[in-house]
Amino acid sequence: MKITQEKLPNSQIGLKVEIPAETAQKAYEIKINTLARTANIPGFRKGKVPRSILLQRLGNRYIKAATLEELVQDSLKKAIDKESIKAIGNYTLKDNLDKLIDEFQPGQPLTFSAQIDVPPSVQLGTYKELCIKAEEKNYDTEQVENWLKERQEKLATLVPVEDRSSQIGDVAIVDYQGFLISEGKVADQPIEGVEGKNFRVDLEKGKFIEGMIEGIVGMKPGESKELPLIFPEDYPREDLAKKSVNFNIKLTELKAKELPELDNDFADEVSEFGTITELKNSLEKQFIESAKSETQDNIHNAITEELTKNFSLGFSGQIYNNEKIRNSSENKNLQYFSTCDTETLFVELMRNKENCLSYLSGMWSFVFWDEKKSEIVASRDRFGMKPLYYYLSIKGDICFASEIKAIINLYPESRKPNIKTIQQYIS
Repeated sequence: MKITQEKLPNSQIGLKVEIPAETAQKAYEIKINTLARTANIPGFRKGKVPRSILLQRLGNRYIKAATLEELVQDSLKKAIDKESIKAIGNYTLKDNLDKLIDEFQPGQPLTFSAQIDVPPSVQLGTYKELCIKAEEKNYDTEQVENWLKERQEKLATLVPVEDRSSQIGDVAIVDYQGFLISEGKVADQPIEGVEGKNFRVDLEKGKFIEGMIEGIVGMKPGESKELPLIFPEDYPREDLAKKSVNFNIKLTELKAKELPELDNDFADEVSEFGTITELKNSLEKQFIESAKSETQDNIHNAITEELTKNFSLGFSGQIYNNEKIRNSSENKNLQYFSTCDTETLFVELMRNKENCLSYLSGMWSFVFWDEKKSEIVASRDRFGMKPLYYYLSIKGDICFASEIKAIINLYPESRKPNIKTIQQYIS
């Protein structure tokens, strides 16, 4: 096998590969034998299809295309290994596919050209005199106090309160209903989904919508109150965002939090340490190390940011396009379908033709909807185009039942393929 290498712009390498005649002939014969064993041809058992019938049914061009696919891929892999090329991603064939298929004759040498992405070259600019500014993160003693306070809150005992008004830090149990206010008039019926009984409200500033906590503070058990408030702009229910609401609230129970003492028993319950002193020392050490680590990260990020302003990086167009596709909103369907279960896949693919073709294109090199024939056609090797279900079966590839159903569903009623016809190919 002869290999000619050429350096191309944008971090790409061009390869011209000549495949020997005997290699081409051997690959062609192997492909025919493989298809003879795996193809489902009506009227013949698997592995018993005569060569002449196989050529007649599949066509010599199709077999040449299938052979060429494996020849090109195998030859390129060997060429890349032999030339010690650090390839990124897949190759791009530079030759015209139809012309290459026409020129391919088993028993004759075959020459093709391809281009391959390689790691981009980096040109560093001035960097020895860079001035870097990074934020230093310092340890704050309040971090230990806040950690301990949070654990105390989780272990707090709730004690019923009857002889005083509610205050910040208490736990209120309330019944509530919300009524929309329109043009100064309160609605007769409560808002659907904005009502509840025995609802727990931790009286801490910043919780719930603005004014709710402040309105409950000062109430006594058994007391009722109306609170005219406004749903915030970022309220989860868009239909209520920024709308005025009148809350009817009844404080049914009031409880105070009784926090555990910060003693050795507390330390033993929330950590592996037996004394509160050991726990505090450990926490202090952790937060100090965390501050140092964050400072180092800030320095590293600042250096990286400055360096990126002073160097050039040659990306290939293919790398850029692939990255653009991966990050585009148009590719979200493909990313979603690649992770969902089979049943979800079936349901989702049936809903939208574009989604289905997007998903199938992720598995196959080329998939499109032929408007003239109202047919989904595809090819894994990008050479011969056939109806997708037929192509899958003849190639001997596996197709999930959900995919076949989704494919059939996309056909217009007048063009839907017969399931029995498909089953004879995929059985």
